[in-house]
Amino acid sequence: MTTSTPLISSSSGRPSGMTAFLDGFAAFIAGVRFLTQYPRLIPYVLMPFAITVIFFAATSILAIYYATDLKSWLFPQWDAAVWSFFAYTVVGVILFLGWLFGLVTVGSLIAAPFNDVLSQQVERIMLPEITPPGGNAIRFMQDVGHTLKHETIRLSIYVCLFLISLPLLLIPVAGAVTFAIVMGFINIRYLAWSALDYSMARRRWGFRRKMRWLAERRARTVGYGAAAMAFLSIPFTMLFVLPMIAVGGTVLFCKIVREEDLQDAGY
Repeated sequence: MTTSTPLISSSSGRPSGMTAFLDGFAAFIAGVRFLTQYPRLIPYVLMPFAITVIFFAATSILAIYYATDLKSWLFPQWDAAVWSFFAYTVVGVILFLGWLFGLVTVGSLIAAPFNDVLSQQVERIMLPEITPPGGNAIRFMQDVGHTLKHETIRLSIYVCLFLISLPLLLIPVAGAVTFAIVMGFINIRYLAWSALDYSMARRRWGFRRKMRWLAERRARTVGYGAAAMAFLSIPFTMLFVLPMIAVGGTVLFCKIVREEDLQDAGY
């Protein structure tokens, strides 16, 4: 039985600029389409989905109790209807970023082994000729340990950037808006790194090689991160983002490998 390699372009060359950005954005949607083509992968989605639901429920409860207090602290004396609407909008963005912070830290760490297995299954379908070695318990445990190690390093960097950005909230009005913009960009870059890191970590790439690979494809990876952020902003689709990050990121990685050079895959 022959194995198909869907959603992969075999064209040569590397897109750049807006074309690359849109290609990266489309990769997230391609990941959704990939799951519909291979429904046998759906069971791998259930655990990351459950983790996302738990974090969403906890954040919603916190938002109900603390939204008004947060608005009063960040925007004192903003009681006029128009300004109050603006203030609550900013507060909503900050609470959303708080939920995202919890999701990409604790949630991602818990979901990492499940997403790694899901990513590996996607890669076996899309790049069967360079399928990573596997099939035994020892290799599986090594992969899980390696994934958690890389996840911890990535989360440490993210938490540091978050803490560095927190003092912006001490600046009245403008600080909250600036914080939302800065963390939005950080999350876009982080989500892209997180999505592609499953494939890179499986190849035992070091930190510098990963950063160089991502930097050389910045427009594509930013486009992918922007798509992940966009889907996180939609009430229903946000619940599926954790597993879809792994699927879409693997689809994008495999597409890049196919386009550029199979030998760059690291095997």
